[in-house]
Amino acid sequence: RRKKKTLQETIEEMELDPETRVETCFLLTFYFTREILPSLVDDKATEERAIAFVEQYGSYLKLPISIAYAIFMESEKIVAKLLELAVHDKRHKEFMKLLSRPNSLVLYDPTMLSALCARLQGIRTEKKEENRLRIIGLCVRAYPDLRPWQIRKLCSGSKPADEAIYYEYLSQLLHPTEGHEKAREDEGLVKEWCTLSVKTTSSGFIWRTVDKTRMDNFKTVASRKDTNHRHYHRDLPFLMELSIAHGQRDLFLDLVDEMLDNPAYASNREVMTTVLENVRKIGKEALGMNESIDAFDDKTIRWIVSLFEKMALNCEDGFVSVPKEVYELWSACEHPLGSSAAPGEEERAFLQILARDSAPKCSLDTMSLWAERGRPAGDELLSALHTTLTRGAQMGVHEELSSTLLHIHQWQLESNYEAQQQHQEPKKDIWSRMKHGHLAVQK
Repeated sequence: RRKKKTLQETIEEMELDPETRVETCFLLTFYFTREILPSLVDDKATEERAIAFVEQYGSYLKLPISIAYAIFMESEKIVAKLLELAVHDKRHKEFMKLLSRPNSLVLYDPTMLSALCARLQGIRTEKKEENRLRIIGLCVRAYPDLRPWQIRKLCSGSKPADEAIYYEYLSQLLHPTEGHEKAREDEGLVKEWCTLSVKTTSSGFIWRTVDKTRMDNFKTVASRKDTNHRHYHRDLPFLMELSIAHGQRDLFLDLVDEMLDNPAYASNREVMTTVLENVRKIGKEALGMNESIDAFDDKTIRWIVSLFEKMALNCEDGFVSVPKEVYELWSACEHPLGSSAAPGEEERAFLQILARDSAPKCSLDTMSLWAERGRPAGDELLSALHTTLTRGAQMGVHEELSSTLLHIHQWQLESNYEAQQQHQEPKKDIWSRMKHGHLAVQK
């Protein structure tokens, strides 16, 4: 019985036949890219086997496809071996000449991949910035044939200029309108770009040393105010950590607000615990208790109180007690002389926020905790209590569906309509004047 030949044995028989050279190249490339390279995932020792295969059959491989697959598998050694073969390729030489011409307009084509990889090797030593930007632009257009790990590897030096090259590449690759959609959906790339965007110098004031353009790039991903944020893969807890670590307080609170709207995050107790700790910290800073904050931040305090209320609604039951959290925040701006002293300026400002912006029930429960502690009930507290009760009554009326009020309103509308149709003024008798609210009573 005749033994069936393997694909490799078939190739070895065909490789010397000029009439079947095209088929031989196709089969060799297919075997290399679909059989040998994929095995690198499970067995790194296959890399030596792949290199030996290139040394033996390299002249029959289709270089652009083979290099693209080797780049996809992130094998630096195999890519280097294939580039050694490319030196003898006629098209490779033509593209190398084209890429070396200054100010030449070059559009990316997959067949120039080997030349672009070779030209990329010298990007760090390129003296002219315009030439560097031209190569970076071609690298961006070559994605996903050419991958970010190659540029990262080349620019891994300690010099700021090297990092600037890689950051420029990422900024073009992840540009919201001119970049690549698949790259913007890559979680790792977006996180790396955000991390580099907020990277700071060794100066003590972190948020003052971040480059403004880079910070704007970070906000493009993190902030809902930027309409382009929808184009990116957004890991909200990760963005939240970067925001709080680099002094972006408003951005952090906005991200918390967004996370509370997402049930997946709102139900995650570990994430919400971290959120709550940072919200408390920012709240105390906004009271003017921190040396870096000069005055009471009215806007931030309002925002934080609303976030406490949102947590109570969207997180699991019992996760947060709004009156307790608000009271703890209120107590943080207590008068230096203690609880027996009259409320200070910050306490009075906080009391006004509580009365005018917080939910009435939350305000009353918080004031109750204040009274239980034995703080003096001065005019400020009584005024705030009056405002809270008034707001509660108004909100109750607005939410009430009263059939009597609806009937009276409908009656007035119908009466006015009839009077307009008849082009007559309403009767001047006592009942008509009463119905239209024109009756005057002398006392």
